[in-house]
Amino acid sequence: MPKKREKQSQLKILLEAVPAAITLYDENDILIDCNTETVKLFGFTDKATFIKEFNQRFFDFSAEYQPCGTPTKVKIGEVFGQTRLQGRIQVEWLHLNVEGKEIPINATLTMVEIEDKPMILVCDADLREIRIAKAKKVEAERRLLESEITAIDREKKFKDAMLATLSHEIRTPLAVMSANAEMIVKKIRGGGVNERVLKALDTISDESHRLADLATSIMDMFAKNAAIEAGTSIDIGSMVSQLAGMLTSTAKRQKVAIVLKLPESLPHICGVSAELMRVLWNIFENALRYTKKGKITAIGGVQVKNDTRYVSITIEDTGYGMTPEIKARAFERGYSTEEMTGLGLAFCKEIIEAHDGEISIKSEPGKGCAVTFILPEYSDREDAHGRR
Repeated sequence: MPKKREKQSQLKILLEAVPAAITLYDENDILIDCNTETVKLFGFTDKATFIKEFNQRFFDFSAEYQPCGTPTKVKIGEVFGQTRLQGRIQVEWLHLNVEGKEIPINATLTMVEIEDKPMILVCDADLREIRIAKAKKVEAERRLLESEITAIDREKKFKDAMLATLSHEIRTPLAVMSANAEMIVKKIRGGGVNERVLKALDTISDESHRLADLATSIMDMFAKNAAIEAGTSIDIGSMVSQLAGMLTSTAKRQKVAIVLKLPESLPHICGVSAELMRVLWNIFENALRYTKKGKITAIGGVQVKNDTRYVSITIEDTGYGMTPEIKARAFERGYSTEEMTGLGLAFCKEIIEAHDGEISIKSEPGKGCAVTFILPEYSDREDAHGRR
C-alpha cells in the first residue's frame, strides 16, 4: 500500500509539473485523473467536480463535429483505437468549456503503463494563444506593408514635386538666356556692341552659373541621400549648414548674405533625410528668389509644446514679403499669383506634418518673410515603431 501511494504521489507531481492540460484515461476510456491546467481549461474550479461531470456527460465537452468533419461520437473511438495500435498520435480537437465556448486544441495521445495497467495520457495544447499570436503577426506584417506602401507613395510625391520644381527653376534662367542671346545677335548684326549688349552677356553668364550651381546642388543632395532610411536620427543643424554652403555662391551673386544662428548642441530629430532636405531646399530657394539684396538668416532652437520637446528651424529673409492674401493661401497646393509661383510650400507642409511637426509663416509686404517649422526631438523610443 505505501508503494502504491508513493506512485500516486509521483504521478500527481508529474501531472502538475507539465504546463499544459493533462488528462489520464484507463483501459475503458474513463477519465481517472488530470492536472490543474485541465480544470482551468474547461472552466471548473475543482478537480473532483470536473472529473465527475466529464465522465457523466463526456460529449457535452466537445463540439458535435471535429475539425476534420467527422462527428465527435465517431471520432473519439477512432482516436483512442489508433493510440492503442500506434502508441502515440496527434490530432486537432474542438472542446467546449463549461459555458459552451469552443476551445481549439492540439491533442497528443500517448500509451503509458501505470502499475502494469495500460492507460492513455492526453496532452492538450491550447491553440487559442497560438492563433492569437499568428493573428498579431499577420497584423504586424500588414501594418509593415502599409508603412512601406506609404513610404513608396511619399517618395513618389517627393520625386514628382522635385521634378516640377526643377522644371520651373531651369525654365526661368533658360528663358532669360534665350531672350538676351536673341537681343545680342540682333545688335551684332546691326553693326555694334554697346553697353546693353555687354550687360546682356553678363546676364547670360550669371544665369549659366545659376544653372550649374543648381545641377551641382541637386547631384550632391541626391548622392548624400540616395539610401533613404525612415525613422533615423538626423542632425538637422548640420543639414541646414550643408545646404546654406551649397547656396552661398548663388547668394553672393545676388548680393545676399546667408547667416547661420545655430547652437552647437542642437538636438537631432527623427525622420527621412531626403524629404527634410527637400523642405529646406524649397524654403532657401524661395528666400533667394524674393531677396535681391539683403540677408537670409537660419535660426535653430528648442521649444517645449504640450510636454514634448521640439527642434525649431526658422529661415528668415529681408525680401519682398507677402500680402495677407498670399500668406493666407501660401500652403494651398497649386496656388499661385503673379508675385508668387511654384513655391511648393504645400508640399513642405505635407512633409513636416507627416513627421508630426508644424510649419508656419510670418510676413508683411516689404518686410521680408520668416518660415518656421518644428519637429519632435529624436529619442530612442521612436525606433520601436518607426516613423509614420
